[in-house]
Amino acid sequence: YSMGCWVYLTNTATNHSSAFLSSGDWNTPSEQVCFGAYNYNNGYNILLVPNASGWSVGIDISSNKIQLNTWYHVAITYDGLKTNAYINGTYVGSYNGGGINSNSIGYYYLGGATYYSGFTMKGRMNDFRIYNHVLSTKEIKELSKALVLHYTVDTPLYEQELVGNSSNQW
Repeated sequence: YSMGCWVYLTNTATNHSSAFLSSGDWNTPSEQVCFGAYNYNNGYNILLVPNASGWSVGIDISSNKIQLNTWYHVAITYDGLKTNAYINGTYVGSYNGGGINSNSIGYYYLGGATYYSGFTMKGRMNDFRIYNHVLSTKEIKELSKALVLHYTVDTPLYEQELVGNSSNQW
């Protein structure tokens, strides 16, 4: 699978962990999922990624740390063996392992943790996506470009015919 989103953090979370997505139960660590960032030393230096045997693990992103008040595209992929992390379309590190425990998939919570209120993200999130396949590096680079679709204003949008490709992407 792959996950990705745009984040704009405006302040540090209460306990320094800003969860972009979470699921699971605090009392059952093996069922917890967290995709987010951990702040220390003046910037988010750790990208938290899901770990099938517990809450999450951290990938060091010190060379591409997430600073406050700036938009970043953050993505991870998991191929069954390894989790890869990307910031703004650039590979920043990996973790041997990963995955999501099937017991934790009952629900997801965006922008905070279902199991601990201190992980609430302070900022904005846009275009959160979960894919049921591994995105290629090229696809992640394209998603991080923030391409914008423009329409002419000569005809109201509801009168324009929108034509998509076979996967209904415009």
